[in-house]
Amino acid sequence: MPTLHAGTRVFDVQGVVLDKDGTLVDLNQAWGPRTVSWINLLVRTVNGPPHLAQAIFSLIGYNAKQLQAAADGPFISANESKLVTLAAGVLYQQHDMPWVHAEEQAWATIRAAYGEPLTATDILPLGDVTGTVRKLRQAGIAVAIATADSRDTTEQSLALLDIQHDVDLVMCGDDELPQKPDAEVFSWIAGRLGCAPERLLMVGDTVTDMMTGRNGGAAGTVAIVPDGLPTSDNLRLHADAILSSIDEITIADQTVSHRR
Repeated sequence: MPTLHAGTRVFDVQGVVLDKDGTLVDLNQAWGPRTVSWINLLVRTVNGPPHLAQAIFSLIGYNAKQLQAAADGPFISANESKLVTLAAGVLYQQHDMPWVHAEEQAWATIRAAYGEPLTATDILPLGDVTGTVRKLRQAGIAVAIATADSRDTTEQSLALLDIQHDVDLVMCGDDELPQKPDAEVFSWIAGRLGCAPERLLMVGDTVTDMMTGRNGGAAGTVAIVPDGLPTSDNLRLHADAILSSIDEITIADQTVSHRR
């Protein structure tokens, strides 16, 4: 069975489960400008005051001025449906909109802002993503993606990273399947890959990702925190190892670089 090194930890696994945004690609690069456009469009559409936009940004955990997600906020791990619910809740509570109308407007505007196809400009790989995924596959390690993102944009992202043919399995936020951090995520992935959950390594950038691995009985949990970004105490608590990119995960006796 292949042996993976992550920092000072060693894992004997048959597969790796990777989150996407914040793990493989820069979350803020891909979704920051679109999210600002969405919230501003939503507030304009409902004729809301300027402070309404700030209330929504605060609730979803996104700093519109710095284009930076809060380390432990909803934005980094919630799917579109949950973001819509949070935004609609602000319209309902602070703008006196009937719930059905608030939800309708939140959905209409997020689809308008997020609907344009992703481009190479939107996708900033965090390290040598393509090379690392291919090395894992060449070593006989299965690679699965478990993301809160939609299937459409996930497939676009994987194509832009040129790993669409190097991934064995993809689980998305709009699939009718269990969602992170449900333990069934790992059961489902393990079943499809033909291995036990404890033979899978969870790699992500959020506490939700780490809890997904722990809830599912993973071999271990590895957090990705790019250089220059702070590491939250919660993430440290739930991660077995913290790396700055997935290319620090090495196989067999390869040298591990940039340990934290």
